Amino acid sequence: MDEQFLAELQHLVREHGITGVEPFYLDDYTNRLTKRLGLTEGTTGFGFMDQGGNELLNGKVAFRAVGTGIGLPLPDGIVADTQESAVDFLWELLSSGRPAIVKQDVSTGGFGNEIISPTPDMEALGALHCHVLNDRAALADHVAERWSWYSAEGRSRVVIERYLDGSLPIWGEVAVTEDSVEVYGHGKIRMKPVCDGVVIPVPPPSSQTAAFPGFLRDVERLAGAMQSMGYRGMTNIDAMLTADGRVLFNEWNGRYGGSSHLFAMGRDVVGGEYLKDRCIIERRDTAFPSFGAALRALDENGLAYDPQTRTGVLIAVYGTGRDGLGGEAAIVGEDVEAAEDLERAMVKLFAR
Repeated sequence: MDEQFLAELQHLVREHGITGVEPFYLDDYTNRLTKRLGLTEGTTGFGFMDQGGNELLNGKVAFRAVGTGIGLPLPDGIVADTQESAVDFLWELLSSGRPAIVKQDVSTGGFGNEIISPTPDMEALGALHCHVLNDRAALADHVAERWSWYSAEGRSRVVIERYLDGSLPIWGEVAVTEDSVEVYGHGKIRMKPVCDGVVIPVPPPSSQTAAFPGFLRDVERLAGAMQSMGYRGMTNIDAMLTADGRVLFNEWNGRYGGSSHLFAMGRDVVGGEYLKDRCIIERRDTAFPSFGAALRALDENGLAYDPQTRTGVLIAVYGTGRDGLGGEAAIVGEDVEAAEDLERAMVKLFAR
């Protein structure tokens, strides 16, 4: 909102005939900037997002309400207003040997989640924090201590669900317009313990399960509900393929996703029917040296992306480290096994 910056930006808007903005996420700050620049009419979906739609369609509370309302398969769970109701439901799960996941209403990438388990023998994925509690009094004390974090200092309700160990996190990407809802991609999320890259598309055998076609239909159905609410733009919808073969949905995101750019790279760089004949692995923490040195090293070692074979390593994002180096790689292989082989070779090449 600096006045000099705004004046310079408004000059560029006029000079280049810009009529709208396409932000990663229409939050309150972006909405204010868009209005100051006079670009609201040309910005897709602006009215809905400016009236609180940004939090509505990135919130887990609203997701559970709408998902349940349209009959989407969801994990057993509740929206808790109070510590007492949270403890009651958590103890119902824990006392019967079932772990739980507590979710902040608005957060991303698993960073706003916490897992609570009655036993330590579980691989806890999808949350930064995991606690073992098997006593109701200790559980109540824990919830009281953590409630401020769960509820964003009391501003939000809290989602609590049964945690299903051994589930595979998957998601679908959708373009929502005035006239259509198009599911244009899907993938598997790699957790360590929170998002550490993705695999596009969902690889077999997961994509060959009986539940997978229904997952794609339900992604489209939920995006259709978002369209009916007034949302326009890109959305990514998260679900999980459970160990017993079901698909359960757990989140919507009314914005670009952290991997939306990979689908654009698949379309514009890899080309062809890349979702059928190629696999893209995103590795989010890659120890690239300087950009030029990284490109040369990939080329000299036969790992650089080759447009003829449509395989190899692409630098999708550069300079993510505090030292200005490092980045994120997009590794393209003919299948997931070939992409994993390339990934291992790349990691070895750039080993710190």
